[in-house]
Amino acid sequence: MIAPVLPVVAETVDAAHRIVERLLALVPLADDAHKDRTSFPANRSVDALADVLGVDPEDPLRAAAFDDAVTRADVTRLGSGGAALVERLAVIAGLRVGATLTWRHLVAANAVPGAFVVGDAATVADHFETWRDEGAVDGFNVLSAFQPAQFEAFAGLAAPELRRRGLLRRLDDADRPTLRDRVSGLRPVTRHDAV
Repeated sequence: MIAPVLPVVAETVDAAHRIVERLLALVPLADDAHKDRTSFPANRSVDALADVLGVDPEDPLRAAAFDDAVTRADVTRLGSGGAALVERLAVIAGLRVGATLTWRHLVAANAVPGAFVVGDAATVADHFETWRDEGAVDGFNVLSAFQPAQFEAFAGLAAPELRRRGLLRRLDDADRPTLRDRVSGLRPVTRHDAV
């Protein structure tokens, strides 16, 4: 399995958490101004998040405003899936004790199409290594949180650490097997091979 992953890399873990906080604030959500736009992603509202988490259609929390705080009572009403999302988000965004978690945080984090991996180079490499060691994935589709800064941060900070650990091939490692080689053992003949 190839897992989509969205690494947010910085020189320090705290700096990476500040980037995530800013990114979550920038995710466009389906507020009243966007409800009539058919091209707007349907998963970016409190109501859509409640659907995903199996919240009763009549529950008043579905009408929560994006900047309302998520209370302990709300988390209980969101069930185990909601509690897991809250816990994961606290780690992703590095929410400190006393920090206010809002519906905007939850909806934005739920809308991201890959797993967040947040931290410095070693922290990001630790996540990749753990997933590999546990046999959870065969590879990663690394997404960039924004261009070019996070692409450059991943390439300049995380990639060297991943190479040092043997988790990322060097471009000149042509003799090492590719994912295709490991999965199928067969490499298709291309028109370039016939020349």
